[in-house]
Amino acid sequence: MKKIAYSMLAAGLVLSWGTSAFAAENKNFEQKADDLNATAKAGEKFNAAIHAISVETGVPEDRLRDMHQQHPQAGPAAILNASVLAAETKESPEVFLKNHQNGTRWEDIARKHHVPMEKLNVRLDNVKRYVDTGKLPEKARRRG
Repeated sequence: MKKIAYSMLAAGLVLSWGTSAFAAENKNFEQKADDLNATAKAGEKFNAAIHAISVETGVPEDRLRDMHQQHPQAGPAAILNASVLAAETKESPEVFLKNHQNGTRWEDIARKHHVPMEKLNVRLDNVKRYVDTGKLPEKARRRG
């Protein structure tokens, strides 16, 4: 009986740790997205963000600016996420922007469409790094 109780306790601890890890990752992703948006508001940093998103996703800068014009409340992070999800699913990025603007979290949208959050995280990190430093990641420099 003690063995079962210990097993149940261990399982509970593992589940709670997994939930906490997901919550921390979720907060970290949302915080990084908020940081990118805040940084991009300063001066010419918005243009740098659009350029980096174009390099990361292959979406032309004019198309990205059109998305922002049609969805002015969407910051660079939302435009990036929508573009990455669109590339992975062959859906229009506007579909994802509308879903997010209607309150659906990026994590839930990605999960629903079977897109790993790691893809969004890596792209977000790359764009943020470029906006902060002006340096593209090695892989992007070779592509672009």
